[in-house]
Amino acid sequence: MNELWAPTHSAVAALLLDGVPASRIGPAIGITAASVSRHIDMISRWLRVKNRAVLVATLALMAAEEA
Repeated sequence: MNELWAPTHSAVAALLLDGVPASRIGPAIGITAASVSRHIDMISRWLRVKNRAVLVATLALMAAEEA
């Protein structure tokens, strides 16, 4: 993952985990809806998941392992 994008990826992932709809993530962190979509796509490719629900579940498991 590109280190320059990591903070935004983390913010998008955290908001997804908090149940924030993708349409509200952009305004919450100051990026466009298209940018949110690209970040979600990049995170999904990095984790090799193809479905938003699986992405959120994967992120939740990763967060639980870190805790």
